Amino acid sequence: MLQKEWNCDSYLPKPVIIEDLCQILFKHLKYSISPAPKDAHNDNDNDNDNDTTNDRIINLPELTRKLSEMIPQWKTITGGAIEIDDTSAFSQQLLKMATDHHCLSLQSYAQELLDSLENFDIELLDSLLSSFPKLVEKVKLT
Repeated sequence: MLQKEWNCDSYLPKPVIIEDLCQILFKHLKYSISPAPKDAHNDNDNDNDNDTTNDRIINLPELTRKLSEMIPQWKTITGGAIEIDDTSAFSQQLLKMATDHHCLSLQSYAQELLDSLENFDIELLDSLLSSFPKLVEKVKLT
């Protein structure tokens, strides 16, 4: 009955090809294409969203130590195909760390990671993940 109500009676053979799935979903779901969000973590050093100078970080040495300890985890996440669960756990750790140490730039970064995961924005997620070492260095220089 639900099939008739929503008028979605398409068929996808297995294995499902993402492009085919998207094409069918776009046919049946209302959507609009919005402009891409501003990439707050590009290589532009003048970008204030990634600026750590206004952070009032609590216990900076401990935060920098914890961030350095996360580099191997980051390397594992970025070393191949993006694993959603691992990246989510990494992002949650960063968000907790940022909150505990009152590091607003790290908190914003971690939240953007989580948002990109939630929205399945793989391009933004990849861009954000690649900027992690640069963010760690900025925090260390605070």
